[in-house]
Amino acid sequence: LWAGVLQAVPGPWREPVIRLRDEVFGGVLGMLRAQLILICFTGCVTVLGLELLGVPYSWLLGIVAALLDLVPVIGPGGVVLPVALGYALRGNAVTALGAAALWLGLVLARQWLEPHLLGTQLGLHPLPTLMAVYAAVELTGAAGFILGPLALIVVKAFFAAAGWPSPRRR
Repeated sequence: LWAGVLQAVPGPWREPVIRLRDEVFGGVLGMLRAQLILICFTGCVTVLGLELLGVPYSWLLGIVAALLDLVPVIGPGGVVLPVALGYALRGNAVTALGAAALWLGLVLARQWLEPHLLGTQLGLHPLPTLMAVYAAVELTGAAGFILGPLALIVVKAFFAAAGWPSPRRR
């Protein structure tokens, strides 16, 4: 299929088209790698935090929190906050406050780590990455968490295919 695409493209355009494909593919892999790192971080911190609090089934809850980390609006709060609420309703304020603090720590760590990891994996400074995510979320809603970095990957790939110098992360 790719050979057919290259045959349809005029000769002088083949090298930029190949570079565009490679840049987009590499960027998507970098984005997936960053998301996998964030999911593993969320799962590990959730398991550790719930284990320290003495919550039963902390491994299962940590895995579910890591999977829910893929859902932009719900995230690990879909697991940790009900745990905190359950302990608060049972009168165990220490565990409830600990679970709430765990959730707050996860949210803050994710807000700090995500632009840095995406920027590192995409080879861009975290500020444009964060701006792309914010703009995409404002335009498209929760889908912007995925669409923003993808749009940035495509823009960067077009710059690379055009032969413009790639912005380097400093």
